[in-house]
Amino acid sequence: MSSPLPPASPDGALRYRVDRTGTTIAVIPATCKGGRHLVVPGVSRAIATESEVRVDCPACAAMPGVDASWRLTSSRPSPDRAELDDEPYGDLILHRVRAAANAR
Repeated sequence: MSSPLPPASPDGALRYRVDRTGTTIAVIPATCKGGRHLVVPGVSRAIATESEVRVDCPACAAMPGVDASWRLTSSRPSPDRAELDDEPYGDLILHRVRAAANAR
């Protein structure tokens, strides 16, 4: 009997922005971790816990062996709003692209 796999390491920190009224908004990636699909409200799923937000891509989850979830750490209370934007995650996306290129 094999032992269960350990949980994946977090991908990085959840990003935030403050709008002009002073409201803090969580910013989650607009593209799935694999870079193949858009994160679509009502289709993709974002789950917030006390210390982490996980953004799941159902299309990637259907493919065997694909890491289908962004795991973003958070040390702040969950804001009331969230929006999709890849720009604040440019460093994480670039890291994934380079890692994929080196794996070939």
